[in-house]
Amino acid sequence: FPSHDIIGVELTDLTFNWSVSSVDATISSDGTFTSNKAGIYTVTATESDSGISNTASVEVIAVAYILTTPERLILQRKKSYKFITKAYDKNDVEIPNVSVNYTVDSLNANILNDGTFTSNEVSTYTITATEPINGVSDTSIVEVVGVSTMTVSAEKTITKYGTNVQCTATLKTNMET
Repeated sequence: FPSHDIIGVELTDLTFNWSVSSVDATISSDGTFTSNKAGIYTVTATESDSGISNTASVEVIAVAYILTTPERLILQRKKSYKFITKAYDKNDVEIPNVSVNYTVDSLNANILNDGTFTSNEVSTYTITATEPINGVSDTSIVEVVGVSTMTVSAEKTITKYGTNVQCTATLKTNMET
């Protein structure tokens, strides 16, 4: 980021030395702060030639839990569904842009990094989303179903010429009784 003087003129050829108050965090030469541990950190920038410095506080919030939706899903085989996982702090405040890793408990199904699940096999699967830094996880159950029976009916089976008859078709999955 460019630096400016008090009236807004951009200052060039300045070099800043960066430091952070804890071994649990790092800050690069361009001022990029990183920490995988919750806490409040003091970041200091010192201009090389003048020695002028100032500080800022950075708070890293820990993920207390994650929620994946839906908790339970019935999905027709060969169809896909994208799960959504949100992260929350200890005060139940949503933390945006938290990455999670998805896994599924079977080789007969697949889940992508973006949470998209697919399977061509009729079965019940457990999807697990895990936030890798704090290790918190949540699960969802997917029942993949296939079509097992179909019925067709008509509101009238005998009718006169030119009369409309409403017909319906109903599919039952292998998970329905």
